[in-house]
Amino acid sequence: MTFEEKRLYHQIHPIKLFVDLSTALGSTFLLWQRSVIAAILLGFIPSMMVSFALIKYVDLDFYKSSMMGRYINRYLNSRSVDGLRFTGFFVMLIGGWYHDLRVLAIGSCIIVACWSYGLVIQRLRNAFNRRQKER
Repeated sequence: MTFEEKRLYHQIHPIKLFVDLSTALGSTFLLWQRSVIAAILLGFIPSMMVSFALIKYVDLDFYKSSMMGRYINRYLNSRSVDGLRFTGFFVMLIGGWYHDLRVLAIGSCIIVACWSYGLVIQRLRNAFNRRQKER
């Protein structure tokens, strides 16, 4: 498996998902409390360490051949999607800093939208194909 494949498929490993979710929530809470250094450390260091370990030491072939692996290869395999997800995280952090739950929700929605993009696209394609067949 190439490095780029490992970079992609490690993102759906349960440990990585758990660490990313918990550190995002924790760092947002720390910013809410005005603990900037702790929020930065918690928001980035554990995720980077887990990513490094998964990419270097874990066999990710199972994730590549899984349904979720095929999904992310098709719909989330670009740096722009990674950038959008990071933007959503950054928006969440801003919401934490300003104690604004609406901004937190917007950041969360950006992240969820990135992860569910393929589901929406597939549903739209199916609806379009049904309409074409009806004509």
